[in-house]
Amino acid sequence: MRFSCIGNVLVEVVILQAALWWGAPAAKGGEAKDPGDWLVVKAPPVKRGMDLKVPGLRNAEFAAYAAVQFGADPNDVAYLVFDCKERLKPYDVVHVYVPGHRKYKRATRLSGKGREEGRVFRKLSLEGMYGSMQHKCALVLSARTRWDDDVLEVFVEAECSLRDPETRKRSTFRLRGPLKVTLNSAVQIPCTSLIQKPRLSVRWDHRSDPPHVRGRICMGSFSMDPEAGFRRKAAVEVRVRKAEKPQYRSSFNIEPSGVRGEFSHYARTRFRKSTEYLVSLSVDLRPQFGTIKASDQMVLR
Repeated sequence: MRFSCIGNVLVEVVILQAALWWGAPAAKGGEAKDPGDWLVVKAPPVKRGMDLKVPGLRNAEFAAYAAVQFGADPNDVAYLVFDCKERLKPYDVVHVYVPGHRKYKRATRLSGKGREEGRVFRKLSLEGMYGSMQHKCALVLSARTRWDDDVLEVFVEAECSLRDPETRKRSTFRLRGPLKVTLNSAVQIPCTSLIQKPRLSVRWDHRSDPPHVRGRICMGSFSMDPEAGFRRKAAVEVRVRKAEKPQYRSSFNIEPSGVRGEFSHYARTRFRKSTEYLVSLSVDLRPQFGTIKASDQMVLR
C-alpha cells in the first residue's frame, strides 16, 4: 500500500493545524480557565549584547547572546551570555542576568560540563507570574559549538509548574527545544517566551500499514509534555471525508517521547484504497489551558 497527503504539503509537515480553542465543559473541581484571561505577556525592552554589563566576560568579541522570558512582567527575562576562552574553543561558560530577580540581578557565572564541543550547565531556577497564576521553572541549558559554521546551538529543557492560587491546583509540564542565539552584540538579543498558548498538530505516519496517527503539543518552538495535574487524555476520530458518522473513535493516554515529543495511536480500522480520510485529534489540557484540537487528511493509494 502507498499513502499520500492532500494538497501542497509534505507528509512530514503538519497540515490543517488550526490549533483551535473550544470552551471546555466544567472539569471536576472547577472550570477550565481561558488562557486569554491570564496569559498576557508584556514584551521586554530592546536590549543588545553591548548593553549588558558582564563582569568577567573573557571574550567579548565572540560572546553569544540569548534570552528567555518566564513571566508576564517585562523584567521577567533571563539574559544569557555564552562565553569562550578564544575562537575555536567551546562555549563553556554562561553568564546569567535577570533584571527582576534578586539572585541574578548582577550577572552570575555558570560553568558547563562536558567534552569537546558540547557543554551542559547546572540547573537555573526562576519564578514569575502570569496574572494571578504562579509560575516556577527549572532550566537546564546545553550548548554545542560549531566553529566550522560560526554557530552556537543552544538547547533548553525546562521543568515548569503553574499554580492557580484560587483553586490551589498545580499543573506541571516539561518543555524541550532550541533557543534563538545571536553572536552579534550590536543587534537585539532574541528573546524566547517559555509559556505560550499550547497548539496541537496531528499527522499520519505513513511508514506503517495501516498508518499510525501521530500527535504533538507545542508551546512556541518547544515541545510540551504534560505531567502532573493534567489528564493526559486524547480523543481521536477517523472518518471518510464528508461522512456524517466517524468510522473509528477512541481515547487514549498520551506518552510523548523523543526530542520532538510526539505520541502515537494505532487506529484499529480498515482503510479502503482511493478513499479520502480525515483524522481529528483533541487533547484535554484542563485546568489551565482547556482543550486543543487539530486535524489531518490522507488518501490511501
